[in-house]
Amino acid sequence: MGMTGVRSEVVLNRTPIRTPNCGGMSDAGIQDYRIHDNRHTHASQLVSSGFSLAIVGRLLGHTNPMTTQRYAHLADDPLREAAEVMARKMERHKPSGS
Repeated sequence: MGMTGVRSEVVLNRTPIRTPNCGGMSDAGIQDYRIHDNRHTHASQLVSSGFSLAIVGRLLGHTNPMTTQRYAHLADDPLREAAEVMARKMERHKPSGS
């Protein structure tokens, strides 16, 4: 792979990157860093921000929606918040005497 600044082969298979110019990682106390970690963080942040799994999957290039499902648990908070918003609206518009 022709990546600028990388002098040795980078394998994208969950194997820690071990290249001569990754010394900054150990200096920063980062161990066992994988490029895949960036993809996971990217997806996690988007799902946690309320973006749909379909959108996140397309951004990641997933061809199978089940691949993106591993991030589904992160969508729970926005779903819960949406349900609470709707419950409050229904409570305000409840007919008197109910």
